[in-house]
Amino acid sequence: MVRFGSGKKLLASEARAKFSSLLEEVSVHPGRAIYIARRDRKNAAVLVDAAHYEILMRKADLVDHPPGEPFQVVGSLKILVSDDELELRIAARRRRQAELAAAKRAEL
Repeated sequence: MVRFGSGKKLLASEARAKFSSLLEEVSVHPGRAIYIARRDRKNAAVLVDAAHYEILMRKADLVDHPPGEPFQVVGSLKILVSDDELELRIAARRRRQAELAAAKRAEL
């Protein structure tokens, strides 16, 4: 597995000149990482073989969506009542809104 911070570090201009050989290197040596940076930027790119990229993406997905847990948007509300109770409350609010609308129409 690719370890963070381990691997060859190159500037973008050097990587551009050696791109074909770099592709060969990561393909022949799975797990090898090549960091490609620019002098004027803080962040770098990392060249790894496709199999390791897929592993990283699957692991990231497992962190974001653990198995066995229902999907939930981050920051979503947790409903503290049963589904039946929630439906009753929604129906009551809808009836109240209809009554208010009817009263408003009667005033016009």
